[in-house]
Amino acid sequence: MLEFALLKIINKVASRGINIKSLFNSWDKDGNSHLDAEEIIHGIEKDFSISLKREETISLCKYLDKNNDGRIDFDEFKTKINLEDYREKSFIY
Repeated sequence: MLEFALLKIINKVASRGINIKSLFNSWDKDGNSHLDAEEIIHGIEKDFSISLKREETISLCKYLDKNNDGRIDFDEFKTKINLEDYREKSFIY
């Protein structure tokens, strides 16, 4: 389920030609250079009209949070939300 949700997000980023840094900054509402679960949920719903279940959101945040500190910084975000990963995985579905 996580991979499908992630692919939907990456597909929207790719199809719209969205700059990853601009997307991250627009979701970082408190300007602390980190995303939390609430900022991710709000950003996904606002920008992509994608609603995730609570379990999907928790899984997505854990997946994005590479160093397990409870926050997602830009490097973690860009590593996981990338087009190469999308191209490889899109053939699975």
